[in-house]
Amino acid sequence: MAIAAPAAVPTPSMRARFSAIAVLVVGVGISSFSLLVGLSTFGRPGSFQATPFGDIGAFVFAVTLLALGFVLRSRRPENTIGALFLAFGICATLAHLAWAVMQAGYQPGGDPRLGAIGAWLGMVGSILTWTYLLISVIIRFPDGEPATPGEARVLRWLPAFCVVAAATAALRPGPLLIFLAFDNPVSTPTNLHGLLTIASSIGLGGVLAPGFIAGAAIVRRYRAATNVERLQLRWFALGASVAVIASATYLVFGVVVAPENDFVREVTYALFVVSLAGLPIAVFHAITTHRLYDIDRIIGRAFAYGALTAILAGLYSASVRLFNWVFVSVTGQESEAALVLTTLVLATSFTPIKSALERLATRRFKFDAAPTDAAPPAGAVDATNAAAGPFTPAQLATIDARIAAALERASAGQDRRRPGEGPVG
Repeated sequence: MAIAAPAAVPTPSMRARFSAIAVLVVGVGISSFSLLVGLSTFGRPGSFQATPFGDIGAFVFAVTLLALGFVLRSRRPENTIGALFLAFGICATLAHLAWAVMQAGYQPGGDPRLGAIGAWLGMVGSILTWTYLLISVIIRFPDGEPATPGEARVLRWLPAFCVVAAATAALRPGPLLIFLAFDNPVSTPTNLHGLLTIASSIGLGGVLAPGFIAGAAIVRRYRAATNVERLQLRWFALGASVAVIASATYLVFGVVVAPENDFVREVTYALFVVSLAGLPIAVFHAITTHRLYDIDRIIGRAFAYGALTAILAGLYSASVRLFNWVFVSVTGQESEAALVLTTLVLATSFTPIKSALERLATRRFKFDAAPTDAAPPAGAVDATNAAAGPFTPAQLATIDARIAAALERASAGQDRRRPGEGPVG
């Protein structure tokens, strides 16, 4: 198993690059809209959600997946992990949108029919896509391909498991799974309610087997890995194992055994969401600390200049308000000089802040100070080249020949010397 990227990295086509950018922009826009809708319902009478942390967590989760998928897709287009993370981010974004529609429909004066339909679509789509993407990412990580024929067969049959689980959940009577504000809007015969509930529980339980196979696959990769690869896999293996266990716990206890118990259901669901959020964080840690995919430079630069933009924006807003307050206090009216002074503050602070952030990024993300796209990734150095250093085998042969010739000339000169004579000049 090779974790480090090859020396020659395929360059994504212009269409693929624009597609990744479009997915990122659309996903962030939809999730931002969903966050605003969710926060606007907070604190209203009859609000479904008691705190805004669910919406904030969903937004951060979706944006993290989208950003990580975009970076991997841009830098490693041959690896399917980037595309899977992008798809996961879009699915998380659409689930967040469905949650916002459910919240808006639940409010007094909202459209409950629209809210129920949005919640139903969100539930079916989440079970169908999240299950497939989560298991696929775990099995394919980090090189994008299954390691054994058995894992490949699991990926081939996985869509069928997901379709069965989503179809049976779509017909399950009572409160919708995950999206609990509404009952299932799909009408089913009363005498079939018990059978449909059992079928839904069996369908959801059916996806547990591929999940445990995925957890075993990442553990097997970790055991077969080299020391450097183990460092890169360690946190992801832990996150994947926790995600599988938390998913099984939520499905068994929060959905099948005790769906009416609010405490059990909410606690198991919270653990499930937190465990999923740990996967992109684990990949980010492997990239920035152990040079997984050898893209630590772009992550570090994104951190440095993103933080620089945020700091300068905050400094600009604070400076304008401060100087305007000073002029109003002294002269009784605002002055254009506030903008001039703010510009001077930004101009004098730009370079020190930029340098400090670049030093912090260099230390934290452990990339070399000088750009070098040709540097071999960690763990991928050939043994011959490692011994040879900066010389190629042909250059080493030439050097050896010159050294041998020099030694022969020196030996011949020593033989021509007579007794008592000094060195030949």
